[in-house]
Order: sequence, then C-alpha cells, then structure tokens
Amino acid sequence: MHPIQFGKFREIHLPSSPLRYKGHLLGKEELAADDGEVLHIANKFEARYVLFAQASGQKVARLPEEPVEVSRAVNTYVQYLRDLRERLHKAYFTRTLDQAAAERFVGDVWGKFNLPEVDE
Repeated sequence: MHPIQFGKFREIHLPSSPLRYKGHLLGKEELAADDGEVLHIANKFEARYVLFAQASGQKVARLPEEPVEVSRAVNTYVQYLRDLRERLHKAYFTRTLDQAAAERFVGDVWGKFNLPEVDE
C-alpha cells in the first residue's frame, strides 16, 4: 500500500552529520555539515524545513514544491513548538513553584527529544 500524497514534492538527501545554517550566499541560503557537505537552499523557510527534517531523524527532506506550503508548514511547526514549550513550562512550574527548575526540566525534555530551538 502506498501513502497518499497531496501535491508534488522535491527531495533533498540529508547528510549524516548535523547541518548548520551558515547564512545568505549568492541569492541562496547555505547549510553546511560538519563533514564539509554544503547545501544551497532557495530561502530561509526551506532552510528551516530542512533543518527541522534532519532534527527529527529524517534522511530525506521532502519539501512541497509550492513555496507557500513550505512556509505554512514551518510556521505551523514553530507555533506548535512554542505552545508545547509554554505548556511544559507551566506544568513544571505548577508542580515545583520554581522558575529555574521548571526551565531546567523543559530544557531536559527538549534535549531528550531533540527538539529544535525556535526563538529567533
């Protein structure tokens, strides 16, 4: 059985070593891996999409061909992560009544599940 696909996608094979955002170069966004591999991506939304895909353990980033769909997916995921962080912090603070401990516990969860930081 094949998964249902909505729209067209393009695939970007991801390196095994972590990618880092390097900046804007010649009209493209540059991502570089520790092993020296470099990816040139069309815009910042696509760069974040690729970074999020790699952080979630994917070997291939499947980007929607429509740029508006890429930006919508990135913005929705960023909002989800912000809401999740806020709810976790509130739950830990309610139980500990200690801001520092609540933030430390949230940081531990974030690290355990390899969730990306979204504050810019």
